[in-house]
Amino acid sequence: MITINSDTAAVETHLRKIEQLIVANGAYLSPDVSVLAQQGNLSLLSALSPQVNNKLLSVPESCLPAVSDFDLKIENDEFVIQSYAKGVSQTHVQLQELMLELYNQTEKLKTYQRSSPWLIPTPILTQLFKARAKADKIKKFYNYAQTGNWQTLLIESFLGSRTFNLKTKQGENRMVLMPFIDFANHHHFAKGYQTKQNQLNLFNSKKAGSEECFVFYTALDSLDTYLIYHFIEPDVPFVRSIPLEIQLPIGTLEIYSRISSAYPQPLPPNLQDLRSIMPTWAKQKQRLSAAHLIIPGETMPRALRRVLGVLIQQLEPYLTKKQLFDYILFAEEQILAQNMTYYRDTASMLVQEKATLPETTFTELQTLLALQMRKLSEYKQRANLA
Repeated sequence: MITINSDTAAVETHLRKIEQLIVANGAYLSPDVSVLAQQGNLSLLSALSPQVNNKLLSVPESCLPAVSDFDLKIENDEFVIQSYAKGVSQTHVQLQELMLELYNQTEKLKTYQRSSPWLIPTPILTQLFKARAKADKIKKFYNYAQTGNWQTLLIESFLGSRTFNLKTKQGENRMVLMPFIDFANHHHFAKGYQTKQNQLNLFNSKKAGSEECFVFYTALDSLDTYLIYHFIEPDVPFVRSIPLEIQLPIGTLEIYSRISSAYPQPLPPNLQDLRSIMPTWAKQKQRLSAAHLIIPGETMPRALRRVLGVLIQQLEPYLTKKQLFDYILFAEEQILAQNMTYYRDTASMLVQEKATLPETTFTELQTLLALQMRKLSEYKQRANLA
């Protein structure tokens, strides 16, 4: 039995029910991990030092209910299960009910709606969306907001922020809820989820000086975390570029703004260190479309130029070293200029729209835009761009 520190007896009782059910079905909960449930917030604490890489939680597939198996609706700011697919295990039904009831007890949906960027008035929301217009999930949420499909938006965006894409025993990829593991918050420098033998595992991953245990979802910049998870990650060192096009004498370089995991294909030894930021790409004649582009922090000072070199050589592999370098510098300058113009314009629009926004939202967005501009300015200074 793990330690649960809750300010509400009902929430602690509910957490115990979840604990008992998953342990009875093969889950492991380390005595070194505890749950903190305070004022509706749920988090994991670890008694171990940050240097210790022990397993804290391990939950089997039999305790990871697939979201798509359940038809949900929202009534009075609470989740309600309308029906579920034929053949779903009783354990999955029980855990889905328990997890949704936990979210209801802690008023997660009310909190989520108060912090949701998708409820921001349209001019600012549309401007923010432009920076991620090619990101599939964000595009879907934006379309829901524009058409007033609030039930679907709230259900999919809320549960989408609390699920893991699990490859099942049958080889299917399914988005599943994660009892207890769900309580670990994201941090850029944390370890990611790990799967082994149909178990989803969480390992000790903490910041120095903190007891809270974090997990790495995927590579997300501060705007990504705001739009998807409704919080601003201040420590992430990079900025994901806005969608843009760069015209070169050898062709067009098109940059999307998709959010994706590490580069999936083999890379040569000299590019292995770029796997986390290398985009996938597709070429059609003299047009190369890259899934995303990362403007890195000081720990990877030349990474952007190296990635651009790879992409430009896909357009034309027979460039001289000088031609390649000149094109890289030109593209880098254009990328910085277009991103900085976007964030300056957005900051100006925010001031103009201040009267239409709640004060907390205005302050959050000011913080977000200033953070992105600071990272871009620091990169520009490091790159010696005038």
